[in-house]
Amino acid sequence: SGGLLALVEFGDPIRVLPPEVDLGRPGIWDRLDAAWSSWFAAMRAELPGAVDSDPYPDMLAAAGFDVVVDEMLTLQLDPPLTEPARQFARRQLTRAGTQIARHADPADLAAIEPLLAEGSPDSIVRRPDTFIRASRHLYIGRVPA
Repeated sequence: SGGLLALVEFGDPIRVLPPEVDLGRPGIWDRLDAAWSSWFAAMRAELPGAVDSDPYPDMLAAAGFDVVVDEMLTLQLDPPLTEPARQFARRQLTRAGTQIARHADPADLAAIEPLLAEGSPDSIVRRPDTFIRASRHLYIGRVPA
C-alpha cells in the first residue's frame, strides 16, 4: 500500500556570528564545536543500551524504504535581526555554554561571556553582526509500491 517516512536530524552547528569573528584565541568556534561533539558522545554513551548507528540512508534501506530525499536544509537570517531573533541567538549561546561546560576550555567559555551579558556592549543582542544560521538534515523514505 506504500507510505512515507520523514526523519529530521540536526545538521551543522547553529551559528550566531560570522566565522571570521574570533573571540579569545583563534579557532574558538572549532573548539566549541569539538566540545559539543564530546558532550553529545558522552550523553549518548550514558543512555541505556546505546550503540552507534548506521547512516540514516542505510537504516532506511534496511527497513525496506527507498530513500527519495537526503538533503541539508539551511535557514539563515541576516542582520539586522529582530529582537526575538536576537533573544533566540542569546538563548542558543547560553544553552550551548551550559551543555558543554565540562567539555570546553574554560578560556573559551570565558571568551563568550561578554556575548551573553545583556548589559555588555558586546552582547549578542546588541552586536550589529549577529545573524542566525541553522540547518537540519532531511531524509524521506518511501515504501515501494
